Amino acid sequence: MTDMSGDKKKTESRIDDVLVDSIVAYSGHFEEHSLKRIANRCVRSVIGEGFQDLCGETFHIPPQNQMREWVVEEMKQYFEDQLMPIIERRHPDLAEEELDVYLDRFYRAFETEYAEQIDSTTHAAVRELRVRVKAIQKELAAIKRKYAGVGAA
Repeated sequence: MTDMSGDKKKTESRIDDVLVDSIVAYSGHFEEHSLKRIANRCVRSVIGEGFQDLCGETFHIPPQNQMREWVVEEMKQYFEDQLMPIIERRHPDLAEEELDVYLDRFYRAFETEYAEQIDSTTHAAVRELRVRVKAIQKELAAIKRKYAGVGAA
């Protein structure tokens, strides 16, 4: 006797794999402007979290691998915002845990297929972070000079 429910699950899995591939391939998520937006969101987040260090002149650019993790997290959030409505329409009966399984499959496919885009977005985020930090430090130095001069008079 063959297990028909097992065959049905395999067929559904193959169909879902095709769906995963098609969404990953055709999602507007990977457009250049989206990648730039993700890099900028990551930079704003890093600056926001490290602003006190920037003001105290103890801020350090995070290592590349840490920046990559943050970029991936930003991408996942953006990806989730794009895909969740599609998955919910395709499978309205899925529980929260099952939705998470679907999203995890998308993330894995995405990270495998678009590793170069992740790396280029990480490099763009690091470059942009350096530019913004330098500009902020320049502004802070100007403010210190301005107000240090006022206090000295």
